[in-house]
Amino acid sequence: MTTTGGGGAPRGPFLFRSDGPFGLECGGRLPVLELAYETWGDPARTPGGAVLLVHALTGDAHAASGGSSEDPRPGWWEGLVGPGKAVDPARCFVLSANLPGSLYGSTGPRSTDPRTNRPYGSRFPVLTTRDMARALALLVERLGLAPLRGALGGSLGAMVIWEMAVEFPGLIRTAVPIAGDAAAGAWMVAFDHLGREAVRLGAAGGDPRRGLDLARRIAMVSYRTPALFESRFGRRRRGDPGEGPVSLLPPFEVESYLAHQGRKLVARFDAEAYLALLTAMDLHDVGRGRGGLEAAFRRIRSEVLLVGVQEDLLVPAPDLRRTADRLREAGVRAEYEEIRSPFGHDAFLAEPEAVAAVLRRRFFGETP
Repeated sequence: MTTTGGGGAPRGPFLFRSDGPFGLECGGRLPVLELAYETWGDPARTPGGAVLLVHALTGDAHAASGGSSEDPRPGWWEGLVGPGKAVDPARCFVLSANLPGSLYGSTGPRSTDPRTNRPYGSRFPVLTTRDMARALALLVERLGLAPLRGALGGSLGAMVIWEMAVEFPGLIRTAVPIAGDAAAGAWMVAFDHLGREAVRLGAAGGDPRRGLDLARRIAMVSYRTPALFESRFGRRRRGDPGEGPVSLLPPFEVESYLAHQGRKLVARFDAEAYLALLTAMDLHDVGRGRGGLEAAFRRIRSEVLLVGVQEDLLVPAPDLRRTADRLREAGVRAEYEEIRSPFGHDAFLAEPEAVAAVLRRRFFGETP
C-alpha cells in the first residue's frame, strides 16, 4: 500500500501491521491487525504535537488531498485540513487512519483471514469502539506521537475519541468529539436497527447491495433535517408532471435524491462492513464495565471540547450539553460549543467552515 513519490520519499497511504494477534472486547481476536493511514506535515517541524483525525461511518484515511498521499481526490475533511486552514500541517502534524471493520485498507470483512485464506465476510468478529480506540492507540504509539495534541472526529469518530480519552488517560491533551456522545442514544440505535434489518433482508433475498441501498436511504433521513429537505425539494417532482393521471407522475425529487445516495454508497462500500460498524456504534457506551458514565468520566485526563449541532436529530444537542455538565461535575475540564446548520448531524462534513471557526477559537486559541 505504501508507494514512492518524487525524490524517493515514501508516499501513502501507509500500512500499520500489529506484531501479533489483536484481542477484542467481545472475546474474539484478529490474528493480525492492519490499519491504513495517511499523514500531513512533518513531526520534526511541528513541536506543538500531533492531531489525530477519526472518520465517520463510511469514511477512510483520506481526510484531505496532499499530505503523504498521492491521491488527488478531495478528502472527507478537505475544507478543514491543509495549508492555511484550521488544521494546518505547518503547525501540527496530522494523522488519519481507516478504522478497523471498514474496507479502505484496514482489517475488515473483506480482508483475508490468514487462518482460512478466505475473506472474513459474515464471519468477521464483533468490534466495539473500545477495540477501535485500542487500535488507534497502538498506531499512535508505534509512530511515536504520544501524547497527542488533540483528537478530532465526528459521529462514529467522536465515539472512538471518547473511548480513547477514557481508556488511555493522558494520551490526548484535548479531545474534540463532534456530534457524538459518550454512549449511543436510543434514537440512534433505532435508526441503526432499521439499517441493519434492511441489509439483512437484502442478503436474505440474495442481494445485500439492495439492502445496503435502502439502509443508506434510511440513514440520510436521520443525518439531515426536515427544514433542509423542505427547502431543497419541497413537493417538486422530476420534470414537469403537468396535469396527467396520478399514476403517470414522475417521482418526487426527494425520492430521487435518496435513491442517488443509496446507489453512491453501494458503488463504494460493503454491506458486511456497514453491519460491523453500525454494531460498534450501537454498542458504544464508555460506562460499560467501568461502573457507569460518571466513573468513566473520572478517568479522563484530557481537556474535552464537545461540539454539538443545534439541529441534529440523531445526537440531540441538549444531550451533549448535559454530557458536558456531567463531565465538569466529574472534575473534567470540559467546554461545550454548538453550531447551527440545516444539515443537522451531517454538518461537520457538509459545513466544515462552521467546525473550523470553533477549532480556531477554542482549540488553537486564535482570535477572530
